[in-house]
Amino acid sequence: MHRLGFERTQEWTNWKKAGKRPAFIPSNPDLAYKNQGWIDWHNWIGFSYLPFTDARTYNKE
Repeated sequence: MHRLGFERTQEWTNWKKAGKRPAFIPSNPDLAYKNQGWIDWHNWIGFSYLPFTDARTYNKE
């Protein structure tokens, strides 16, 4: 999933609804991987936040 470059879960939803999801990728990964190491949607789509110190520096004027 990370290779697709999604930044929001809505992008995942739109991609899935457009019929682009191959059969080997579950339509509800949060349920499919619930007891197999599921972390969260940000982890699934590959989006990560900046660490606080980096974000603070980035937003400083």
